[in-house]
Order: sequence, then C-alpha cells, then structure tokens
Amino acid sequence: SIMRITNDAGTDLTVELRNSQPEFQVGFADDKGRWDHWPSTMVLCWPEIPNGRSVLSEGDILLPFKEYVREPTTLTVTNGHIDEVTGGAEAALLNMFFADSNDKWARYLSHMGWGLMKSGDWFAAAMYGKDDIMGMDARAFAGSFLWSTGPHPVLGRDSYAHLDIGMRSCTV
Repeated sequence: SIMRITNDAGTDLTVELRNSQPEFQVGFADDKGRWDHWPSTMVLCWPEIPNGRSVLSEGDILLPFKEYVREPTTLTVTNGHIDEVTGGAEAALLNMFFADSNDKWARYLSHMGWGLMKSGDWFAAAMYGKDDIMGMDARAFAGSFLWSTGPHPVLGRDSYAHLDIGMRSCTV
C-alpha cells in the first residue's frame, strides 16, 4: 500500500499506492488495445498521493529535454504537487518549464516506476543527437527509477506538460 523511494543524495519520497493501477511495458503491443512502444521494458503505476523530496544527482536525466543533471536539484512534493524546485541550472530550467507551460497540472506528479531493460544504455542520450532518439534507454534502464509530471489518467488530469525524470541509485 506504500512505496518509499530513497537515495544517498537525499531523496525520501513516500507514495500511497491505493488505486494506483500498476502497468507494465514490454516493448510491443501484444494484446488488443494495449499501449506500448519499443524498446521500453518497465513497471509503472499511477500513484495518488506522493509526499517528500526527490533529489536529482549528477548524471540523472531530464526527459524529454534529453539533458543530464549537472548539479544536485531538489524537488519538494506535498500531496503530489511539486511545491519547490531548488538547485542550479536544472532547477532554473524546471521552474521555467513549469511556469511557461501555463498548465495547472504541470507541477503534479504523474506515473512512476522502474526500468527492467538490461540492454539499456544510460548514456545513449549523450551518444546520439537529440532528434535521433526518444530516450527510452534512460526511461527503461534496468535498475533505474523513473517518475513523471503532468497527465494522470487515473485522477482525470489532462496535461501536455509532461516530463519524465530518470534517476539511478535509488532504493524502491
């Protein structure tokens, strides 16, 4: 009923899983009506009430910007809402994205889960042009923790202000 995410950087996020509707992606649609895309392999859920803080470390990745975090960035979350983003350049980028989106759901957490793709290359976004890849390696990298902002179909939040944030070295 509760999922807790921690890391040595200071992440301590508690998530209520009640009605979170867990899902998985295997890289291809194998059942009628199923949504999937290549090459993702991950488990995810749509939690209702996350609380705590997520601290992004150097080398974590902001998608779809396809930018690696260069300075620690802290996001403080209350009842699923990102109240504050502090840190260096990445914090400024995130705050600008949230403000410029003019979307009431931009600062709310969406889905979260972890990657299972053993062949994933965390550094793929650094080896290819931004237009050449979608960033699925970082989204589905085995052992990564991925969380997102914006849309939340379980809670009826329709939003285009969607970010995926991939983190390494977390305990779930």
